[in-house]
Amino acid sequence: MAPAAPLSPADDGDGESGLLSPPPVAAPEEVAALSVMPQATEAPHLRIGFAPGSSELAAGSALALDRIASRLAADETLRLQLVAYAAGGDLTPGTARRLALARALAVRGHLIDRGIASNRMDVRALGDQVEDEPFDRVDLSVVRR
Repeated sequence: MAPAAPLSPADDGDGESGLLSPPPVAAPEEVAALSVMPQATEAPHLRIGFAPGSSELAAGSALALDRIASRLAADETLRLQLVAYAAGGDLTPGTARRLALARALAVRGHLIDRGIASNRMDVRALGDQVEDEPFDRVDLSVVRR
């Protein structure tokens, strides 16, 4: 299979590309910016932050996810990879993985509600297998099929 093709910044007419590099650390109530990425194994396009112990999407997260949904709806060759994490506190590895999965499913569910087919999204819940902060997040990477 060929490596993922690089994506050009999207321009929605507001004078901004919608993509920034690199994504800043996301607070639970914020969503980090989008970044250009040549392959899905590098920096994420979007980083969704969560409050510790929570799998509930913040209002700002929904707005950013709606932009991703618009991009996916406009180009059927795009797919989305979701990689979820949960760490810190007294979470056991199993609990961290279940919380990470709940977060990934919350993001996936939001996108499904916006018309994105579930078979265009790959979900990985890595739990506490995270090195960089924030530890409580879901990283989204847009790749071409």
